[in-house]
Amino acid sequence: MGLREKVLRGALYLVLRQAAGTILGVLSVFLVTRAIGPGAYGVYAAAQGVGQFVLQLAQLGVGMYLIRAKEVTEDDFHQGFTAMALMGAVIIFLSYPLGTLVHHFTGIEGVELATLLVLVFGAVQLVACVPLATLERKFEYRRIALVELSGQAIFLVIAVPLAWHGMGWLAPLAGWVAQQGLTSILYYIFSGYRPRLKWDRRILSPMLSYGVGYSVSIWIWQLHWLVNPLIVGRLAGAEAVGRVALAIRIVESLSFLKGIGWRLSIPALAHIQNRRESLIAAVEEGMVLQVVASGSTFLAFSFAAPWIVGTLLGGEWDGVVSIYPLLAVATLANSLFALHSSALYVIEKNMEVSRFHAVHLAILGAGAWLLVGEFGEIGYGWAEMAAMGSYVLLHWSLMRWIGCPNYRKSFVAGGAFGGALFWPHLGILSMCPLAAWIAFPGTWRILLGYARLLFGKT
Repeated sequence: MGLREKVLRGALYLVLRQAAGTILGVLSVFLVTRAIGPGAYGVYAAAQGVGQFVLQLAQLGVGMYLIRAKEVTEDDFHQGFTAMALMGAVIIFLSYPLGTLVHHFTGIEGVELATLLVLVFGAVQLVACVPLATLERKFEYRRIALVELSGQAIFLVIAVPLAWHGMGWLAPLAGWVAQQGLTSILYYIFSGYRPRLKWDRRILSPMLSYGVGYSVSIWIWQLHWLVNPLIVGRLAGAEAVGRVALAIRIVESLSFLKGIGWRLSIPALAHIQNRRESLIAAVEEGMVLQVVASGSTFLAFSFAAPWIVGTLLGGEWDGVVSIYPLLAVATLANSLFALHSSALYVIEKNMEVSRFHAVHLAILGAGAWLLVGEFGEIGYGWAEMAAMGSYVLLHWSLMRWIGCPNYRKSFVAGGAFGGALFWPHLGILSMCPLAAWIAFPGTWRILLGYARLLFGKT
């Protein structure tokens, strides 16, 4: 089986898992949020936003190094485990002062304890990144899919009953803790990796040299997680944080195919990193797949969103429907340029991606501060839209270091889906470009070609 077919088959396992996982995830979050309300969900979302940023910071790019490196030994994995165990201890030690700082800045009651718990129990994510890396190096996505689906199932089983028994923000937090514990255990079982403490500066030095360079870029991007809890929370309160967080969660759940593409792209592009023409061809192909996959799921949900949010959750969540199309279009743009970042990471142009992340974050943060204060929670959605202008930097970087991809197919598809997402505001005529794109014979040739690769015999 060739690399292209292997990647697409790996994607198939993740797509099937994520399709089931999206159903479980959306079902569980709707049941939980209806029971606890936007205020309590805002506390949980704020703690998760801060906690996940800190935990990503602490990973130091070790997992990515272990996935990307051309050759790794057992000692590399042991050194990675030791480094992550030490970082986990540091995070636990800092959990209380960090929780206090978040409460002091936002003024949200309960967020101090919630942040402390996220950091303490989330430290298990750090040591789990090592066995996960062993599975990703081998394209063992069927096992990864099973682990992640099991984690989502345990979240549903734990969080929903607690929410309906009046546990407030502790309900989703308890479900999330159970999810982290189960997935970590299963990663170790399925990977066969058995940890051992190891300290060797000759191994650690190149690991951190690449990992920290990669992580600086990711750290800047992960600051997005702080915009909602810190800026929206400070200017509009816990309920606004809850509504924005739910809109973000819905969009992230529906864009699971974008995440799969990015996840598969690093190990796949690493195999062809010395062939620039092949890299550009892979980016061009990936752009179309990403846009079509994300745009289809976003548009499908947009038809049901008013009923799902208004009827199932109640009027206090109506703001989610207004924010949704703005976030969906912003995420659609991100899916189009996601493989630009992957290709630049693979050829070790991490600072190029960091520069883009910094500009994107600056626009988003400044926009949120100005627009949320003026228009309320929907201002966050408009800030995400404004930040789309930063993708020009990614194009320039890719063109400089690798080459210029052909955007015609992806831009046409992206524009068609993006315009259609605003049908509740612009009317049915906004669907005409999408209808024309679907009717075009070349569209079906492209989609059928991918279907044959995914489901055909090798």
